[in-house]
Amino acid sequence: MKPRALFAAFLAVFGVTSASAQVSSSVSANQRGLAAYKEGHYVEAEAFFRDALRQAAEFGEFEPRFASALNNLATALEGEGRYSEAEPLFRRALVIWENALEPNYRELATTLRNLATLYNKKGQYSEAESLLRRALLIQERINGPEHLDVGLSLNSLALACDLQGKQKEALALYERALAVLEKVLGPEHPYVATVLGNLAILHQEEGRYAAAERLLRYALSIQERAHGTEHQQVAVVLSRLAALRYHQQEYAGAEDDARALFKRASAIKEKLLGPEHLEVGESLTKIAFAELALGHDAEAEPVCQRALSILENISPPDYPTLIDALKTYALVLIRTKRKEEAELLQTRAMVYRAKFERSKNQKRKEEPPHSTAAF
Repeated sequence: MKPRALFAAFLAVFGVTSASAQVSSSVSANQRGLAAYKEGHYVEAEAFFRDALRQAAEFGEFEPRFASALNNLATALEGEGRYSEAEPLFRRALVIWENALEPNYRELATTLRNLATLYNKKGQYSEAESLLRRALLIQERINGPEHLDVGLSLNSLALACDLQGKQKEALALYERALAVLEKVLGPEHPYVATVLGNLAILHQEEGRYAAAERLLRYALSIQERAHGTEHQQVAVVLSRLAALRYHQQEYAGAEDDARALFKRASAIKEKLLGPEHLEVGESLTKIAFAELALGHDAEAEPVCQRALSILENISPPDYPTLIDALKTYALVLIRTKRKEEAELLQTRAMVYRAKFERSKNQKRKEEPPHSTAAF
């Protein structure tokens, strides 16, 4: 198993919800949803955003206010790992923005970036890059090169490039995003920490472990000061730091550190998201892999079993995450001399890989092209 395949999910980016004005009856629900979302309470945010959506619908389903409510609900669903439900909401919001008599380009660009964030998480990196370049063009024309929205889109675009192997371009984009966000928000803002974390992963990929760890430690301190020690963004940084620890072989105890960090991140996610969430299953797979690195084959097996029980019940399945879990469990079985059982899991992983590739190809055929915003 390639380390990049196992740890790619750590490269999470923030999805910023639309903040356009709502009708007075839905302001409270929308604002409460935004507050819950920022704290990582996505299920609670979903409930508030559904209320805001129902109230906005009273003014018409082609109204910009309705599009904003769709966008916000989609961000909450994305946070819960319900990608298949979030995507059509983002797309519906885009259609409204693009066909409005008085287009709101700022909101259009925000929804483009949010949909691209979803595509990055789903592994559709080229589609994400295309949307982000369009969003960035709009934002730079509206706001100039040093604006919060520009900084956020630069970070997301850098991630899409990094995940496609365009490290040189990604590095330049991350550095530009960092400069913009530090200027606009200050060096201690959580958004700055997110870029630092993404930049750290790029350094890790290039073997610059000391630089990566320094950035992750700084990012962790920012997120903990901003949110406390049990927040979703803290868990993200902990997972990245655990991955780095796993790859560092210069000193004894790296695997122990990785396992402890994975466990702490997993506990935070389970508390915030519930025990059956995609990200919990993903974290359990990483704990199992860390146990294997320590030679704890017996300890790894029940963790793998729980991860698979979660991931196989998610509909539609997150194929890349499920494939990683199957491969990890197969490795446990190989290490414990159960070759035939391992081969069955490896075959299942191959079947899911084929389904994943077919679904991506089918989606590309079915997707209509986006219209280009005019100025």
